[in-house]
Amino acid sequence: MNEIKRLERMVKWQGLGLIVLLISVAFLWVDRFSHHVIITQGIVIVDEEGKDRILIGAPIPTSKDRIRDDLKKVEAAYADWFPPEAKFMENFEKEVDNQAFGMLILDEHGYDKLALGDHVPDPFFGKRIGPSSGIVVNDSTGTERTGYGLIEMKDRYRVSLGFDRSDGYEGMILGLDDKEGAQISIQSSDFEENLRLGQNLKTNAFEILYENKKDSITLTFPNN
Repeated sequence: MNEIKRLERMVKWQGLGLIVLLISVAFLWVDRFSHHVIITQGIVIVDEEGKDRILIGAPIPTSKDRIRDDLKKVEAAYADWFPPEAKFMENFEKEVDNQAFGMLILDEHGYDKLALGDHVPDPFFGKRIGPSSGIVVNDSTGTERTGYGLIEMKDRYRVSLGFDRSDGYEGMILGLDDKEGAQISIQSSDFEENLRLGQNLKTNAFEILYENKKDSITLTFPNN
């Protein structure tokens, strides 16, 4: 009889132990998968030297190493690129939006190299025509060289793929504008000449337009 009671107690405790084990496994399982979602406002990833290299956030965090987050570094990096009458630093502080909602990659010197987000930062020398959701790629001086984005303007949207020269100004653009239609535009490096290929939405005809400061020539291909 005592042996039977001992066995009953053993089975009882083993059953309780199994229940506790199953509950623990269930909690561990839930806990494991709950950590796949990280809820935070910003993340800074550093390199092996401790320098900030990737900024992620909504908006991205301020960085001790990012040039555009330090006015003294901005002045040292860019001010002598512009004549005094351009008032570069004043324009940078008041007009240029350096923020981004998304991800920004910095190079080892703190220059912006690649931005992805909604929106992306303005070029360091001036404001965009509207907030741009997309991607921007810069060279080693932090100058924008190409970008793809959806630009929100006051009364319409524009999808644009731009290719920029070393001075940051656009050399060629492929764009689709809600009001102006699809266009390919090539700008000369001295801003004296411009060539555009596109569709005139008023006539539905395709056009090639060449213009300089004195003259312009338009070739029209009627839509039959």
